[in-house]
Amino acid sequence: MEPNEYYPPEKKHSSAEGVLIFFVVIIVLFLSLPFIMPAIQAALIPHYGQYVGNSTQGVVISSSRIPASVPPKSLFSAVLYVSNNLNGNNAQNIHLCIDNLGIIMNKSPTCVLIPSLFAGGTLPEVFNLLSPPNSFYGNVPYTQEVGYYIVYPYSSIIAQPVEFISQSSELSGKYPAIQSVYNGSSGPVRLSTLSQGPVTYTDSSTVQLSLLNTGGEVLGNVTIYLVFNSSLLDIPNSNIYKLSSSHYCAQTSPINTPGLETLCVNETLGLNGLQLSYPVNLTSTEASNLLASNPPYVEFGGQFYVGVRYTYETNGFFPIKLQTETYNSQ
Repeated sequence: MEPNEYYPPEKKHSSAEGVLIFFVVIIVLFLSLPFIMPAIQAALIPHYGQYVGNSTQGVVISSSRIPASVPPKSLFSAVLYVSNNLNGNNAQNIHLCIDNLGIIMNKSPTCVLIPSLFAGGTLPEVFNLLSPPNSFYGNVPYTQEVGYYIVYPYSSIIAQPVEFISQSSELSGKYPAIQSVYNGSSGPVRLSTLSQGPVTYTDSSTVQLSLLNTGGEVLGNVTIYLVFNSSLLDIPNSNIYKLSSSHYCAQTSPINTPGLETLCVNETLGLNGLQLSYPVNLTSTEASNLLASNPPYVEFGGQFYVGVRYTYETNGFFPIKLQTETYNSQ
């Protein structure tokens, strides 16, 4: 070492600094615990799949694990199992919230976001709640009906066959009958379709739609999509029916089949539902080709689709009884 070289003394942490750091870490963990605990608890609860709901269900609370009664000043968990109907479609951006807590305190976020849930899937969501001291309810039996609500976008699709026949087939009555009625898609907004026909190549068929809300609340309008091969089929005077072919229609359509044309319209779903009817023609080129070749019938089952998209809200509640305490008279 050079004679005049200087080395500063090593800095040592005092025991007081170590204790301070330890307490800061503990405080940070304590403050963040209510926010990270639901994720930890949800990870420890097994996930379930293959939930099969009835045809009017989309995303629902299929079951729960909630104590029927709790003592005063106790921390407890309410586990809600969020399920998506196996017979429906995948769901995205599901918001689950609890409300109507009354004198019960929430120790976790009030709302959770489920980015996606496949058809038939189930996910548990955990809410940590704290019951109040018995003085808050006079130490008399008290039941709080804690509420929840789910808001989510959903869509349904039906492939509706459309049948055209030659004039000779119509006169002879010799042609196969297609399934013209579809009595409903899965989802809380029930979509049904009816195809009128068969009709001759030069006439217009008609596709009728029926939409019915089965229980919850539709937020905003329902968007209806008509998707078809425009080289084969045509909806004449589509502007009369307020049908749009905007870029928005193609972007938001639940029917992702390349090469098909998409028309859409926004409609209000009233208390009595909604009934719509649209004419469907063969294009002039296709009709000419069929008249020249004279095949007996043509079925475009996979070429005409009807879809709906909407945002839906449903709610429910679960009762929690707050227990009383017995005081010692001594």
